[in-house]
Amino acid sequence: MATQIVSQAVHSPIPAASLPRPHASVYEIVTQRIIEQLEAGVAPWKKPWTSKAPANLCSTKEYRGLNVLMLASQGFPSRFWLTFNQANKLGGHIKRGAKGSLVVYWNVGEEREVIGPDGSAKTQTPFLLRYSTVFNLSQTEGIDIPAKLLGEQRENDPIADCEAIVSAMPIRRCMVSAKHRRRRHSTSKRIPFVG
Repeated sequence: MATQIVSQAVHSPIPAASLPRPHASVYEIVTQRIIEQLEAGVAPWKKPWTSKAPANLCSTKEYRGLNVLMLASQGFPSRFWLTFNQANKLGGHIKRGAKGSLVVYWNVGEEREVIGPDGSAKTQTPFLLRYSTVFNLSQTEGIDIPAKLLGEQRENDPIADCEAIVSAMPIRRCMVSAKHRRRRHSTSKRIPFVG
């Protein structure tokens, strides 16, 4: 009888990976997402060419641990992420058809006293691994971003400041690009080729 069940699962017209498991663990969900990225040709552990880690738009807190890997490997232009409810609170909405990304976190419960099998009382703090779905800022519409979050705001012009420093130098060196430099070799320092 067990053989029949296995053979039905193997010959199913729907791939087993696409069938949702009703009570999949967070570990299984994260593993499945990483496998899907690898099958799509994306190596999630390669660093994208962005200088800042993914962060939540509302709290501006940067994600840590596995969440950095999961969010940065998605390839979105913005580093900011938010939940469906956060987008609604900010007066915007998620674009139709946008797929969310997974973030995991530990939900820490309140300490409680538990009596062990030997009758001794112990204090325990329950930890529950949870996950949530977030969307990249580029997947939203109608959200105004504060200017301070858009990037580094400079109070100076770095090029003008550098030119002022160079012009104030008492002994300025002539700055010549590398392609215009000539190499000068002394004939007395040449080493003959021995073949």
